[in-house]
Amino acid sequence: MEIQIKKVEDPALMQMISELSVKTFYETYGLFNTGENMQNYTSTYFSPARLLEEFITPNNYFFLVYANDEVAGYFKIEKNYIETAGKDLRQIELQRLYILKKFQQQKLGFYCMKYCIEEAAVNAFDVLWLGVWKKNEKALRFYKKMGFETFGEHSFSLGDDSQDDFLMKLNIKNYKLPLLIQQN
Repeated sequence: MEIQIKKVEDPALMQMISELSVKTFYETYGLFNTGENMQNYTSTYFSPARLLEEFITPNNYFFLVYANDEVAGYFKIEKNYIETAGKDLRQIELQRLYILKKFQQQKLGFYCMKYCIEEAAVNAFDVLWLGVWKKNEKALRFYKKMGFETFGEHSFSLGDDSQDDFLMKLNIKNYKLPLLIQQN
């Protein structure tokens, strides 16, 4: 399988990213939340207009992931965002890593994470961090396998439901990718 990661340069692609966001969000969280909460959240946070606002905000970057020339998902990073991972460190946040269900189990997440880690290292960031829902066991296993460690928690509101996320970080300095990544 040929995997490509392309930085989004065209704001017109926010419509497609909106559709990807909604579809992947429903695939991942739809069974765990009410239809009303899912609809309210996705229509607010994944509207093309909202995503365009994020796209034009300095230090936000979107990347499309392709598998054999077919769009398989996307991820978004924000540079210089500070949470609680250590205010004296240069940080980069992975805000979204959304892969369509039909492309999961094909190592795309590893390639996206490799890209983020390399981006962080090349730009002299100290820490790559993210938030992940405590009940998303699949994502938690993946991030731990990649070397992330939990450093805190925060609440996330999905409609009228308050959910808890783990905050996880990866120290970039002297980081070694897992063998699976190094071989490709």
